[in-house]
Amino acid sequence: MGLYATAAYIVVNPEPFVKLGYWGVFIFNLLGPGTIIIPIMVREGLNVWYIALVTAVGMTINDSVSYVAGRFSASGFYQSQRVVKMMQFLGKYDTLAIFLIAAIPFPLDLLALVAGHAHFPFARFAWASLAGKLVRSVLVGYLTIWYGDQILNLLQQTIN
Repeated sequence: MGLYATAAYIVVNPEPFVKLGYWGVFIFNLLGPGTIIIPIMVREGLNVWYIALVTAVGMTINDSVSYVAGRFSASGFYQSQRVVKMMQFLGKYDTLAIFLIAAIPFPLDLLALVAGHAHFPFARFAWASLAGKLVRSVLVGYLTIWYGDQILNLLQQTIN
């Protein structure tokens, strides 16, 4: 099974990860799909803060792979207009750029590639990514507590 097919399967069928509790959340986020499992786990009765922490750590490790790929990639990819804009955004906002992109439900992969290629300090990248993902995860967790059914319906519509 290809990588994308595996990721699609994981997003559609997170049940094996739910059975593993916090470890399942961590492993789920290592594989990439991230935020979608938070409402499910909150509804299972797990602690929002622990879910948020293992989600943020798993997603940060996942994003680090893109950072490393960017660090050792050829420069031809970085000539596209979109990438040039990301480089300017990173240059202008520095660590705040990483935090902001990590805090919104937007894949950090492209910015991680750019940060790696630009030799952005890894520790700053990782901490900003972790902090942004932690904020996002806590917000999703508490929004699930307050508006659970509506959020689960929205996620289900997104999957379908």
